Amino acid sequence: MGLFATGVMTRPQPLATLRDEVHRFTGVIDRFGSFLQNGATIRTLCLRDLRLASSQQPLDPDHWWFPHREIWSQAGIRSGDTVLFTAKVQRCTKGWHDPRSTCSANPRRQVLGFSATPRSVVVVRRLDDDRQQLAALETALALCQRHLSEAIRDHQQLAGHYATLLARHQALQALTFGQSHGRFTVNLTAARAWGCSARCDRHDPSCSPRQPAH
Repeated sequence: MGLFATGVMTRPQPLATLRDEVHRFTGVIDRFGSFLQNGATIRTLCLRDLRLASSQQPLDPDHWWFPHREIWSQAGIRSGDTVLFTAKVQRCTKGWHDPRSTCSANPRRQVLGFSATPRSVVVVRRLDDDRQQLAALETALALCQRHLSEAIRDHQQLAGHYATLLARHQALQALTFGQSHGRFTVNLTAARAWGCSARCDRHDPSCSPRQPAH
């Protein structure tokens, strides 16, 4: 089963359905290998996660071994790179024959697959680029976490300062209110005394000392 970028599962398309057609494909450089043929070492490379480039449809088989020829070297491929290549789907020979052995684990046979040499190869994404982007994201995340910790600490300090200032403000209000109330009481007593004195000056009977009753 394959997986589109949208997250919807889809059944891989058999490579045989593209027989004798030229298409662009994508794949990931999985690993390199080699085998002996007529005394010579043949270098190979394996592409995995094969997809049809136009639709990103996964293919069956999902990997393929290619001879490591000049066109791959010119592209500067490295393990883990994602490549875009153009190739024809046709009958080809797969496996090898070892004359020194009567039994081969991968005997030569005719199958439907890719032509031995792609028409073009381009690296579209480097594994190193992904690692660098991941490292950059991890660094940015660590910086954000540090800034968040500093912001939380500053918030806690400001909350403490606010609580202290609020308590002082409330105490100051209470003190001011007490002083104002005291002045008001003193002024009221003085006013009453002044009023009484004024009435006495006018011979107000209410200000005269009460005489004992006879």
